[in-house]
Amino acid sequence: MTCHFIENTTLCSEIEIKVIFKKKMQTLTIARLKQCSNVLGPGCRAVIWTHGCSKGCSHCIAGEMNEEPPQFEHTPSTLYEWLESIEGIEGVTITGGEPFEQDCEALETFLQLVKSDPRQLSVMCYTGKLMTELQTDGKIANIMKYIDILVDGPYVHKMNDGHRWRGSSNQRIYSLNDEYADIVRDAENSFDREIEISLSTEKRLELTGIPNDGFMKDFEHKLHESGYFLLSSVR
Repeated sequence: MTCHFIENTTLCSEIEIKVIFKKKMQTLTIARLKQCSNVLGPGCRAVIWTHGCSKGCSHCIAGEMNEEPPQFEHTPSTLYEWLESIEGIEGVTITGGEPFEQDCEALETFLQLVKSDPRQLSVMCYTGKLMTELQTDGKIANIMKYIDILVDGPYVHKMNDGHRWRGSSNQRIYSLNDEYADIVRDAENSFDREIEISLSTEKRLELTGIPNDGFMKDFEHKLHESGYFLLSSVR
């Protein structure tokens, strides 16, 4: 049997075989979305919690969230459509989970869309990886140019020092855009943490921010004093 190859089609004297190459769709696995928060970066910010992290830091605030099934599968374009619909925000904060354990091409595509937004939105990102790891990983290094503020390093519970934007003192806050250098410099000496607590449409308490050591125990105690009880952990 004689076969001739023409582009993506193989022609044979008795059989015609068509080979179709389909590119895998880019997706991001999302655990939670919030339209506006004032505690995870400068100004009012949309927040995206990616799902999944291999670090397993002890006492991680997102530990239970990462163990639950993901809430959404988004393409970069559908996630940007959600962000585009939100009014009055200064930027978006991406946390997790571990953002850099997502599909890096999908994450880069999403951030390209964010940076094309006429509102000139800023991007802040939390990662358990170290800056040196990010800079030496080719796929991640391509993403870094779209990030304005980065908080790096794993969470270490015994080093939780009450800093405004970081979980523990081993973590570092980097300004990757000169426009935010002063903001990051001021934040280095800020220990005025705030926590946002809201009730979701599923009647679930959702916590946003970085809690101080012992916060959850004190919070549950105050709820108990008021006649309320938590049946499961707050997310």
